[in-house]
Amino acid sequence: PGDRVLASVRAYREERRGNSKWANMAAFSEATSMFRFRSIPSLTITTDYVIVCATGRYRIVSAEDVRGKGRYWECWCELAERMASQ
Repeated sequence: PGDRVLASVRAYREERRGNSKWANMAAFSEATSMFRFRSIPSLTITTDYVIVCATGRYRIVSAEDVRGKGRYWECWCELAERMASQ
């Protein structure tokens, strides 16, 4: 079938790098990107979802409510499909 859009939001995206932050995330070795975005009140993010942006489709490997305050979500993702060049 097709995708069902749950929300359209702006997000901060960080690609995998060789810095200490990524080195400490060995548990998420398959993750290629990290997304951080504001929480949406009635929506809980799970690993069943994907994130679609201009660069591709990303499968969520881990989703966490940052500091448990309900303000931001941090999702560690792996690239599932690269978008065609425009």
